[in-house]
Amino acid sequence: MKKFINIYLFVIIIFISFYALDAKKNNKTYFNSIGIEFVYIPAGHFIMGAPDNEGSEEEHPQHKVIISKGFYLSKYEITQAQWKTIMKNNPSKFSGNNRPVESVTWDDIQIFVKKLNKKEKTIKYFLPTEAQWEYACRAGSTTKYYFGNDSKLLDDYAWYRDNSGLTTHPVGLKKPNVWGLYDMHGNVNEWVADRYNSKYYSKSPIKNPKGSKNGTYRVSRGGGWAVFSNYQYSFDRFSYTTNWGFSDAGFRLLMLAE
Repeated sequence: MKKFINIYLFVIIIFISFYALDAKKNNKTYFNSIGIEFVYIPAGHFIMGAPDNEGSEEEHPQHKVIISKGFYLSKYEITQAQWKTIMKNNPSKFSGNNRPVESVTWDDIQIFVKKLNKKEKTIKYFLPTEAQWEYACRAGSTTKYYFGNDSKLLDDYAWYRDNSGLTTHPVGLKKPNVWGLYDMHGNVNEWVADRYNSKYYSKSPIKNPKGSKNGTYRVSRGGGWAVFSNYQYSFDRFSYTTNWGFSDAGFRLLMLAE
């Protein structure tokens, strides 16, 4: 009987050990060395862009996109405290450690990413592609906003021109989407990796699109504190030169999943 109990306990210990390893491997959140919290975004597919009767020409046509591999995306926009830890400066107009860093150029962010990768001896941090960003923002939704179509509800989810007081706010104060991502609408507009091309959607590949191969402008997404509710849609696209920083533009990071 004692031998049976010992074997039973051994099996239970092995089971718990494997369960713990599996849980760690498939952990839905992750904190890195400077306190950036990441949320796991599973692989899948979605319809990208604006319906025919909505949006602008650059957001058409709607098209199917496959995201073939899961990834981690920062739960919040990158904060000023996190930026200062890596860059030792703070370009933001609206100061506050837990506010999103802003007034950063696309070029500035490439330096931040390079330094963060070097600090952690890895090459797993990037800006998300435009497709990865919209896929994560929508979180399975097909509506204008990730919470529906009613702009009257936007106050619960975003800081935008009507409620921001024309300033940024600490990250994470509004409601998240169903994947646990905050401020995907509003607060600051978010730089993504892609080069901008107003006609790109008409020739975008279905699987893991990475944007145009040519162009001097880069894409940003998500609206921001300075623009109205009709520029906060999940499909809204913006574009700027890589050396232009402005006070309603920041970013969030993608981290590769192992």
